Amino acid sequence: MKNILTWLIKKPLFWALAMEFVLIVFLFSSGFKIVYAPELKNDWEAVSAIGQWANAVAAILIPVAAVFLSAFLSQKIDESKKDIGASNVATVEEIEAVKKDIEDIRNNIFSKLSIGVESFKSEPNMEEIYEKNKEKAHKYVNISMFAKTEDIAKHLGIGKEEAFDILNELFRHDGKITCGGRATKDNMDNVIWLKK
Repeated sequence: MKNILTWLIKKPLFWALAMEFVLIVFLFSSGFKIVYAPELKNDWEAVSAIGQWANAVAAILIPVAAVFLSAFLSQKIDESKKDIGASNVATVEEIEAVKKDIEDIRNNIFSKLSIGVESFKSEPNMEEIYEKNKEKAHKYVNISMFAKTEDIAKHLGIGKEEAFDILNELFRHDGKITCGGRATKDNMDNVIWLKK
């Protein structure tokens, strides 16, 4: 019963019918009656005045309702974006975990065959590591749609300052991402990095 009630409360049609019911009860209690009386003369000026008042009230209420509706829809869209971004981040983290497991299995196999894995790959230099971190940070921001510096630093496994430098370069030099807030080191905890 509680689930039905919460489902019903979320429906706009329920609220429209409830408001109509309240309006009818209010009008009836104020003395308005629906009657058929052909002997009564209709005062068309009074009917016209009531119509004009109803039109004026509707002209005020419709824009107000539109503003509230747009704010509500905008909030729902933002919540959906956050949910999608969070699920994308979770998917990427799961894929990274699977890649790490595969790498561990491969290293295990090579070590059992007494062949050094290091003989197959050369040590990457600092510039290559920096470029890979830049690429990973860019992908993370694109997937999560918006992220904080600390989240990206955790994802890359580096410090916040280094992550901020990478993100700042992606923002100012490469133009691949954008940000919300002042992109300075003293404000790095408050900056939100956004997908462009």
